[in-house]
Parts: sequence; structure tokens; C-alpha cells
Amino acid sequence: MSNDRERLARVYDLSTTGDTSLVGDVGELIAKHYLWGIVKIHFLHKFSLHGAERKWIERTIKDEEMLNYLMDSKGRRWDLIGVRHRYRSRYGRRKVERAAAELRSAIRKNDEQEREAKEEEFRWLLKRFRIEEVFLIEVKTVRENAIRHDLTPVAKHKIGNVEEAKSHGFKVLLVIITLLSAWKFQCECLEL
Repeated sequence: MSNDRERLARVYDLSTTGDTSLVGDVGELIAKHYLWGIVKIHFLHKFSLHGAERKWIERTIKDEEMLNYLMDSKGRRWDLIGVRHRYRSRYGRRKVERAAAELRSAIRKNDEQEREAKEEEFRWLLKRFRIEEVFLIEVKTVRENAIRHDLTPVAKHKIGNVEEAKSHGFKVLLVIITLLSAWKFQCECLEL
């Protein structure tokens, strides 16, 4: 063995590899970037009921019915979960932003009574003006000439899961990442 460092390298061709977990992981990363940049879902996490992801879900999702559905998922796993906040109007957004600034000011002053009053006002304004959309996201990564997942019976067996999730108030997205040649890919997002 020589004193030179041995370099371990392996070349993967995503268009022909049989490692579906690798292809799926690459597709999920592309989907996260796409959803964040184009669809404007800024709070995206890998769906997991363990560790930090579970704590994030419990802390972020305020609706009890949605939270109970996620915690009792009966083995159904989604690839990603995302939350998007919108406001009912510009007036509502300005009110919420003003209340947040007043709350920060009260926290800096260390005035306990004022802080509690501002927190209560802030919570009330969020309930009144902010819309929280929670997305359950299925990501499918396919090669250029592969069968489309949104049209095959493989996807149709998940319709029951989709309908149940929608009945609890979730929006369900199917993101299809098509791997093309030469570092190119196509992203497509369908709301189911």
C-alpha cells in the first residue's frame, strides 16, 4: 500500500441505476427546491413521526384534527409535509405584523402584563387573519421514458388515502420529477 491517499470514487448513472432509494432521495431534494421556489411552500420537512420531524409537526400544526390524523397515520407515509401561511387580506397582514412588533417591544421591556396582553392579541389576530394550508406531498421520480405515476394503477390504490387526508383538511400534492439527460429534469406538481 502506498503512502498516497487512496481515493474511493464511484460513478452513478441515475438514468440506469437500479438503486431506487438513491433516485427517490434525489427526487425529493429536487421537489423541496421546486416547492420552496415556485409553489412558495417555505416550511418543508421530510415526513417522519420520529425525532425532530415529529416535534416540528407537533409545534407547527395547530389544528387538532389534522394533528391527530398525522399521529395516527396507520402506516401511511408521505414523502414530505409542508405548511404555507397566507393572510385573508393586506389589512389583516398589516395588523398581524404590527401586533408582532408590539409584542417584541413588550418582551424587550420585560413588562409581564403588557407581554401577556400583546401575546393574547397576537394569537387572536393570527386566528382571525391567517390561513394555514398544510400539504401532504408524494414525490415520484421517473426516468424520461418511464410510465407516468399519476396515471397508473400504482397511484390509484392511494386514492383512499388521498380522500381521507383531504377530509381532514389537508391539501395533497403529487410532485413528479422526470430525470432527463445531461443534468436536466422536469418538475410537475398536481393537486390530487
